[in-house]
Amino acid sequence: MGALITYFNVEHSLPYERLTKITTDLLGFAVSEGTIANKLTHMQRQAKGVIQTIKQHVMDAPWIGSDETGTRVAGKTFWQWVWQSPLASYFVIDHRRGYGVVREHFTENYQGVICHDCWSAQNNTKAGDHQLCHAHLLRNLQYAIDKERSVWAYRVQRLLRKSQRAREKIWEAEVSQKFREAMIQSYQETLDALNRLPLTQPEERRLQKRLIKHKDWIFTFMAYPDVPPDNNSSERAIKAAKLKDKVSGGFRSVPGARRFAQLLSLTQTLRKQHLPILATLTAIFTDSDCAISFH
Repeated sequence: MGALITYFNVEHSLPYERLTKITTDLLGFAVSEGTIANKLTHMQRQAKGVIQTIKQHVMDAPWIGSDETGTRVAGKTFWQWVWQSPLASYFVIDHRRGYGVVREHFTENYQGVICHDCWSAQNNTKAGDHQLCHAHLLRNLQYAIDKERSVWAYRVQRLLRKSQRAREKIWEAEVSQKFREAMIQSYQETLDALNRLPLTQPEERRLQKRLIKHKDWIFTFMAYPDVPPDNNSSERAIKAAKLKDKVSGGFRSVPGARRFAQLLSLTQTLRKQHLPILATLTAIFTDSDCAISFH
């Protein structure tokens, strides 16, 4: 019962009232909202060790993505955060949107590549390297093209798209490290040349300023065979958290919101690991020492 309640409440964002109706239909008797809350709290307590393992799994990943989005908690604006790798997702809900959340809930000692959309907290995250999301940059450049007919934005946009295709080529087996480094350098030099061009329109100048400031974070992905040029996987992850707002309108309490984030870390990681979600939740619910083998 506890595993099923967790699955419906966290993975499908069903509120307590609807869960009470579902249990009535399925079991022939209603499980009270208080009992539902107690079951979720018990699952949170049982899964504490597994969730800590998930966080460590993300911190040890060679590359991760991070994103954040607003949510409502007890009638106030809070922020849902995610740090995620291909095999694990770690969620947090906090009233802050600044770097303090990274310091408190994640780490200041990440050694891999972090992909993000240029929000200041992610910009300030200490990491082995950074990759700015090409998808965001391409959209912003398109806006400058549409609004200002910016030739500069068009040329930068073409350069970014070309770099994505080139990365696949330069990591083919027969390509030497020396040639790979030369190709990456050529893209960097082309971008530097574009950023030296005098611009007159406000939107293109704003984008040029950003590219100059973060010039070393544009082609990071080319130096790795598997780091993505975008942060799309984090956006998909945060949509799973955002579903709660669409279905329930947010959270009633801060403890409930934070419990949801922890349990979402669990269910979303189980999904990424291709582990049976309901069976694994049942094992954790009944045994806090349940060993979960992650890839």
